[in-house]
Amino acid sequence: YKGLELSLAAMLVSPNFLYVIERAEPDPAAPGALRLDNYSRAARLSFFLWNTTPNDTLLKAAEAGKLTDQAQLGAIADAMVKSPRFEQGVRAFFADMLLFEKFDELSKDPLVYPYFNQEVAQALPEQMLRAMAKQAEAEREKRSKIIHAEGEFNAAQKLVDAAALLAEQPITLQLRYLQTLTEIGVEKNTTIVFPLPIEMMSLFNKLAPKPGDEK
Repeated sequence: YKGLELSLAAMLVSPNFLYVIERAEPDPAAPGALRLDNYSRAARLSFFLWNTTPNDTLLKAAEAGKLTDQAQLGAIADAMVKSPRFEQGVRAFFADMLLFEKFDELSKDPLVYPYFNQEVAQALPEQMLRAMAKQAEAEREKRSKIIHAEGEFNAAQKLVDAAALLAEQPITLQLRYLQTLTEIGVEKNTTIVFPLPIEMMSLFNKLAPKPGDEK
C-alpha cells in the first residue's frame, strides 16, 4: 500500500488537482496579446454555468478549436444554458454568493419576529431562488415581447418601402411575377395559376364589342 499512498499524496498536493489552471495562447487577431486557450475556455464555461468539470462534448469542442470562434462559442454557451444542468450551476452560484450555508445560523428576536424559526430559516434559500427565477422569467418574457415588436415594426417598414417602390415603378411588379414563376417552375408536377394584370383586363373590356354595335 506504500506505493498507492505515495501516488495519492502526490496527486493531492499537485497544483493541477488543487487549482483550476487557465492557460493562454497568442491571439492571432491582436498581435502581442494573449487569449485563453480552448481547454481553459471549456473549464471556465463548465464551472460557471454547470458548476462541474467539462463533459465529453465540451472537451471535443475544445479539441476542435471551436471555443475560440465567437459564433461557435455563443452557440455552445446557448446549448449549455438550455441544458438541465444549468439549474444546478445557477443554484450553486447564488448559494455561494448569498452564503446559503450560513442561513441555519440565523437568529431573530422572538419578540420582534415571533413567526421566525429554524423551519423558516431552512426554507429561505429555496424561496429566494424561486423568487429570482420568477423575476428572470419575467425579464425573458419582456425581452421576447420587445424583440417580437421590433421584428413586426421592421417587417411593416419593409412592406411600406416595397409598396412605395411598386407605386413609383410598376414594372417591378411584373418582374416579381416572373421571379415567382421561375421559383415555382423548378418543382415538377406543378399547376400554376398566374393572375393577369388588371390593366390588361381593362384593355380587353375596351376592345370587346358593346351591345348594339355593328359587327
